[in-house]
Amino acid sequence: MNLLVLDTSAARCAAFVRTQNGDTEKSVNLTKGHDRHLAALTRKTLRAAVIAPAELERIAVITGPGTFTGIRIGVAFARGLALALGIKAVGINALDVFAAMAADNGPGAGVCDIRRGEVAWCIHDQNQMFGSINTGAPQEAQQALEAAAQKTGADIRLAGTGVCLLRPGARLTLLEQAQIDMGMAAHMAGQACPKDHPPAPWYARPADAKLPGGLDP
Repeated sequence: MNLLVLDTSAARCAAFVRTQNGDTEKSVNLTKGHDRHLAALTRKTLRAAVIAPAELERIAVITGPGTFTGIRIGVAFARGLALALGIKAVGINALDVFAAMAADNGPGAGVCDIRRGEVAWCIHDQNQMFGSINTGAPQEAQQALEAAAQKTGADIRLAGTGVCLLRPGARLTLLEQAQIDMGMAAHMAGQACPKDHPPAPWYARPADAKLPGGLDP
């Protein structure tokens, strides 16, 4: 399957193409301005992969956690491009990617810093592609992950932007992996059911911004 994966959820704008001939990835590190870089970066990545947009079979986008504006830009671009090409778009949560990155012949967990003194986390076993997401204070995540490790009797490896807010435990291994592996995201996108994984933003909490007239942003 010819796949395009986009990530604008953090301080990076990344595009990744997977075809039968291999993988091609390009990215730009930035804190804002994803909207000014995403289209050109996508075009450049497709050209480097020697594939025309019409040859794509699926588009995937990281839906969060991350910055409110960045996520909306990525999701809107993925939806629009998929609609124009007449193909399916899927949304992949960063927590699932981090959990899959951490899993190594055993359970893995994705942990992301969602600000305001909270983290979001998701646990996978080695046979699981997607998991349920929880949010709470770092102490809550620590207790939940330690309890899961004790229940399963297996060490849990952790990856993600929130790992630095936790502490190593007897059965918890903290990995210094805070950037999404786009290859792993592409693998998950190829397996995801579009119906179950729509390209919709995932926010830990409602946006602070309010539009005039009481409308939602």
